[in-house]
Amino acid sequence: MLNVIKKKVASFNDKDKDCILCFNEIALKCNLFYNRTADEVVGFHEVLGTKSFRPVNSALIIMTRGVYQNWKQPIGYFLINNVCSSEDLKNVIFTAISHLQDTGLNVV
Repeated sequence: MLNVIKKKVASFNDKDKDCILCFNEIALKCNLFYNRTADEVVGFHEVLGTKSFRPVNSALIIMTRGVYQNWKQPIGYFLINNVCSSEDLKNVIFTAISHLQDTGLNVV
């Protein structure tokens, strides 16, 4: 997905590259299921590859949005149990900013 964003951003002028990060949390029904292909149980709290065995009841969605241009793009989501810890949230924010800057966007 980041490669697609990188190609699109290449056609933006400098002002159009200014963007912000948006976060939203939505409630989910607690439900676990087995993914045969990946041989794992899906539905546990997981942030940046770190999984804890607490059932998920929320999703944290990350989106970027243009400051001067009217565009927006979801860039990721994390399945969480109740709330995301401040340390996890800090890591998510810095990782997202780093990846967006690698595509040529300017997060303000």
